Amino acid sequence: MSGMFDKKTKKAQKKQAITKKQEKAKKKSKIITVSVIVIFAIFLSTALIINSNLIRRTVPVLTIDGISFNTTEFEYFFNVQYQLYIEQLNQSGMEGMGPTRDRPLRDQIAWTNPETEKEETWADVLYEMTIERLAFLVAFYNDATRYGFKLNEDHLDAIEFEVEMIILQAGFNGMSADSLLQHMYGPSMNIKTFRNVLTFTAAAEFFSEYTRESFNFSDAELNEYYNEHADEFDVHEYRIMLIYADMPDRMDFIDDEEGFEEATEKAIEEAYELALSIANDINTEEEFIAAALNYNEDQYSEPDSTLQRQQARNIGLEVDIAIWFNDPARAYGDVTAIPAGNLNSVVFYISRNDNNYHTLSMNQLLILREKINPADFEDGEEDPEYIEALAEAEKEALERAEEVYQKFIDAGGTKEALLDLIEEYSDENTPEGFYDNITLFSYRGFDFTGMRVSEELETWLFDDSRQVGDVELIKTADHGYHLTMFAGEGDIFAHLIARDRLRTEAHNDWVENLPKGEPTKHFMFILVHM
Repeated sequence: MSGMFDKKTKKAQKKQAITKKQEKAKKKSKIITVSVIVIFAIFLSTALIINSNLIRRTVPVLTIDGISFNTTEFEYFFNVQYQLYIEQLNQSGMEGMGPTRDRPLRDQIAWTNPETEKEETWADVLYEMTIERLAFLVAFYNDATRYGFKLNEDHLDAIEFEVEMIILQAGFNGMSADSLLQHMYGPSMNIKTFRNVLTFTAAAEFFSEYTRESFNFSDAELNEYYNEHADEFDVHEYRIMLIYADMPDRMDFIDDEEGFEEATEKAIEEAYELALSIANDINTEEEFIAAALNYNEDQYSEPDSTLQRQQARNIGLEVDIAIWFNDPARAYGDVTAIPAGNLNSVVFYISRNDNNYHTLSMNQLLILREKINPADFEDGEEDPEYIEALAEAEKEALERAEEVYQKFIDAGGTKEALLDLIEEYSDENTPEGFYDNITLFSYRGFDFTGMRVSEELETWLFDDSRQVGDVELIKTADHGYHLTMFAGEGDIFAHLIARDRLRTEAHNDWVENLPKGEPTKHFMFILVHM
């Protein structure tokens, strides 16, 4: 009895275990099914979130020191950074070396990190650039807030001008402003967000500039700084002609490497010997001009074609010619030949300007001459129709200039009369046609902080007899006619240079010491696709 009972009991227990196992399997299957449904729902809702403009404009993807940026804002700064980077590459002669927009940036490899040996995409690289720029903007913005800095009317007008330009451009292309912005900066951008990011950026950047301009220095400090860096900033005036080596043709020495090297060395040596010979025969500027014309009548056909003005720092302080310029013993009339491989220089030294002069200011009414492009004519500058068109443009500009000048005289020839005419006739956008910090030599294209003017204007402005209120109608080769009134002297140019550099150094220190928060990427950040 007991044996049968035990047997039945074991059988029942086994059946019960199987039943439990089946139920457990069903339960597990149900859990898996529910999980799949939940995961699918998450992906579905995520897709909806990504495509929801409301979410893209409100949910943060990145926070830096208390300032959060949503997807729309981050895409704006990303696209701005992309354009800036492409422009920098183009300006550096590296056009085509960066990313393109013909396929996603995440699919384009930028470089391989030498430390991790991991390939990084252009999206990765530009993400980090964007975050780094935002970190600086946040630091500036937060410091502006602590300082109580407010955008002034000019700043706000500049923001509204940008907004109005978008609206006008959109209308011109038959689009809404929001559509144009979405094409430029991302699918959820609109005018409201655009104005917000412009305002944030303006507050940060204008405060940064305000801080830079707030650093002031005494005249003694400016003099000390300039004197310490005089070899960089002083302007050297000199004459120079280039003596080229007659280099051998590589094709004449296809199987003779040694012969090619010997011919090359000989050509370089002969060119330097010629440069030395020319230099030794020169004693005056007139002789230098004649020697240059004799050596290369095409390159040095004009007397001033050999004339140069340069700062040594623009040449390179360690370059032989700059070292020669900065020799304290250097004096007018010194002549030398400087070798540089297959290109040698014969140099005649004229003077060194320490920039210790006052900059000048002026009001001017510019009457532009119509630009006539010789490329539009069959024979270019030699084409009779081009010459005729050029003469007609000159005639029209002169007639207009004389008409305006007569109106100026009839109105009393005063500053007020000039300002009225500037408002009515000027081809420029500068308020009251006012320009200050005008410097000597600036038409040569130095990277001075001073104002650039044409040589004709410079000659008139820097005449020692010039008095405030003097007026002249001046013709320039590049632009047309300038009804110019001398407005007076400004700061000493050497002080402007020193102040600019000192402010840059002080501003860099300020930026370096600003508190900067660590960027925090939120969950939505991984959903931003570029």
